[in-house]
Amino acid sequence: MSRHTVKWTKKLVARLGREPDADIATSMGVVVSTVQKKRNELGIPKCSAAKWTPKLLAKLGKEPDVDLARSMGVTPATVGAKRRELGIPIFSPDRWTPEFLARLGKEPDSTLAKSMGVGQSTVYAKRTELGIPAYKSRWTPEALARLGKESDGSLAASMGVSVQAVNAMRHKLGIPIFSPVEWTPELLARLGKEPDGAIAKSLGVDRGFVTAKRRELGIPSSALGAGIKVGTRMSACG
Repeated sequence: MSRHTVKWTKKLVARLGREPDADIATSMGVVVSTVQKKRNELGIPKCSAAKWTPKLLAKLGKEPDVDLARSMGVTPATVGAKRRELGIPIFSPDRWTPEFLARLGKEPDSTLAKSMGVGQSTVYAKRTELGIPAYKSRWTPEALARLGKESDGSLAASMGVSVQAVNAMRHKLGIPIFSPVEWTPELLARLGKEPDGAIAKSLGVDRGFVTAKRRELGIPSSALGAGIKVGTRMSACG
């Protein structure tokens, strides 16, 4: 029904403030904002008690409390209280993998929310539901001093935080990744001139350390590492 054809009869006006805006809107075939506007024009406060119809009850836990509350014209707290009363778990997107669950409380809710592509309130709700306390920064001066001096994984394990949290802090402070190699001028000169694997093998370290250092310095990979035989002239057709 168009808002221009709404006929506010005495019976309809009498329902304003006595029933949730959403219920009135549904019965009239209009959007909730149409009812809210009319109620506000008449200075009538919104219905303080939610009318839990079977249809509304069926939505509990299947959509965010805040969205259901908005459609009903009540506060999210009202919806949350009803959901908990019925023992219905809070709505959660199908993104709570074991990895994400393990990160709850080990990094700020905002950081995890960004990784998951959801709102911060979604992470907060899940953490609260599981009784996990909020993240408290563990970045003491001693912990900060260890960045880049040992692997991100080792530091994360000792601090009880995720590897992603350590990685993010290291990047924020512009600290290069830990490497067990002492990069002398002679070693640096080999980067890009020999395959990363060959250099790593001669040093007795993982190839990833060599690759990370080469990329950090913006040095392209060795032609040998790319499978191109040095001294062989390639044809124009490749």
